[in-house]
Amino acid sequence: METHWGFERILVAIDGSEDSTKAVKAACAIAKCLGSKLTLLHVYSVPVYSYGGPGGLPQVSIQSLAATAKERAVAVVNEGVKMAESEGVEATGEAQESTSVVEAIVDTASKEKSQLVVIGTRGMTGLKKMFLGSVSNGVVNHSPCPVMVVR
Repeated sequence: METHWGFERILVAIDGSEDSTKAVKAACAIAKCLGSKLTLLHVYSVPVYSYGGPGGLPQVSIQSLAATAKERAVAVVNEGVKMAESEGVEATGEAQESTSVVEAIVDTASKEKSQLVVIGTRGMTGLKKMFLGSVSNGVVNHSPCPVMVVR
């Protein structure tokens, strides 16, 4: 179904934060009005672990850290998809590992031919002193399509 505004495909960047939940809700409202389809994307990275040597930090495998990060990412995506579906909006989700959240969002928007990216102002970093979060700012500056930043 072609929409009047051309927002057939909307990419929603999510991370489980309160602003991310607001972004999903805003994208759902737009999608319901325009008949758009949502793709919810959570970009995660494997936490850095440093080993302090004998008597230092307990050994944890990189595989274990990666599995935990992916498990959390999938849970965030599934929660977002459930939220969209409960609003009657068609949505798919993707958890993607990357060292650059901005690059992954921008690349996915291009690959998916998204016509709008919706993102919260701040994520899980808690940098409340910043007017606009570094990820949302990066997406605004590099996105191949319009970006709606939700507070």
